Amino acid sequence: MTFFSRKVYAIVLSALLTALSLAAGCSDSSSVYSDQDHALEQALDQAYREADVPGMVARVVRPDGSTWTGTRGKAEMTTKAGNASPVQATDSLNSRTRFRIGSVAKSFTALLTLILAEEGYFDLDDRLAQWFPDFWPKSDEISLRLLLNMRSGLPDYEEEITQLMMEEPYRQWQPLEILNLVRDKPLVFEPNTGWIYCNTGYIILGIIAEQETGQFLPELIRTKILEPLKMDATFLPEANEITEPFVRGYQYFDNDYYQGWTDVTNWNPSGAGAAGNMISTLHDLTIWLNALQEGRLVREADHEAMFDFVSTGLGFSYGYGIFDMGGAVGHNGFIFGYTTAIYRYEGYDFVVMTNGSPGLGIVPADSVFVRLKDAVFD
Repeated sequence: MTFFSRKVYAIVLSALLTALSLAAGCSDSSSVYSDQDHALEQALDQAYREADVPGMVARVVRPDGSTWTGTRGKAEMTTKAGNASPVQATDSLNSRTRFRIGSVAKSFTALLTLILAEEGYFDLDDRLAQWFPDFWPKSDEISLRLLLNMRSGLPDYEEEITQLMMEEPYRQWQPLEILNLVRDKPLVFEPNTGWIYCNTGYIILGIIAEQETGQFLPELIRTKILEPLKMDATFLPEANEITEPFVRGYQYFDNDYYQGWTDVTNWNPSGAGAAGNMISTLHDLTIWLNALQEGRLVREADHEAMFDFVSTGLGFSYGYGIFDMGGAVGHNGFIFGYTTAIYRYEGYDFVVMTNGSPGLGIVPADSVFVRLKDAVFD
C-alpha cells in the first residue's frame, strides 16, 4: 500500500543510491535550458518505455524557479484478456490531475506533528505509554521522535494489510483496527537501537493528533498545512473517494487473487491512514516539496530537527518523514495502482507521479526521477 516490503524497499533504494552516486558532481552550469528541456524530454521518453505503466507526469524546478513539465501516456486504459499489454485510451494527463500519493503523505503527517507540538498539544519527547500503555512493551521508552524517524522498534503492519486489502479491497479500516493487526507481534528491536521502515508509527501519530486536538486528521491537514500553502487540489479521503479530474490507477498482479493489470482506482485506501492515504497533483506537490525543503509553517529549530537524519544501516538515512538517499532529499510513495517520487537534488526539485505499478512495492516514479536527474546533471 503505502508500503514497500522491507526487502523490496532495500532493493529499490539500493538501485537509486547507485544511480545517484554515479551522477554526483556532473553538473554543467553553462547548459542552456532549451538543451536541458530537450534532454529531459528524451529522458522521459526512455523512462516511459521502461516503466511499463499507463501514464506519468513529471516536473523539474530549477534553482532559479523556471520549470520543465512533461507527461506521457493516458489517464485511463483498458486491458485485453489475460496478461496482454494494456491498450491506452481516453484523455491525456496534466499537472492538475489527481493521483493517490502513498507514503509521500508521511511528510505531511510529520510536519503536522511538529506544528501541533509547537502549539502545545504534546511534546516530541512524550512517550507512547501516555496514549497506548498496554499495546506494546517498552511503550514508556518510545517517544514521538522515535515514531517520526522510525527508530521505535514497533512492528510494521504492511504485510498484514496488503494481504487483507487484496481479500477485501473495499473495506473501510479504522486506525485502531490497523494497530490491532500487529498488537501481538514483538518489538523488532529495543527502542532507539535500530531502524526499520515502519508505517505503524505514522498511524499512531495520526491517532494522537486526533485525540489531542479533537479534530479529524483530514481537517487538521487541511487547516494547518494545505490552506496556508494554497494546495487546493490535495486532500485526505475519508473512504475511497477521489475527486475529478483524476487518473485511474492500475496494478499488475500475479498471485492467487488477481492476474494481470487490474483497475484499483476505487479500492479503499483507508488501510494506509496517516501513513499514506492522500491525494494530490503534480502542481500541488511542487508547492509542497519547496515548502518542505524551505521550512515553511514551522520554526527554524523544528525544521532543522525534521532534517536531522539518522542512519538506517542500508546506505541511506531518514529524518522526520523524509529520506536522504545520496543527496536526493524527499520521499517516495507506493499505493496500489499509483507511485510518486518527490526529491530535491543539487538545488533542483523533481516531482514524478505514475498511475500504475508493474508489481507490488515497485515504484517506477523513482526510476523516472533517476532518468530526469541524469538528464540534468550528466
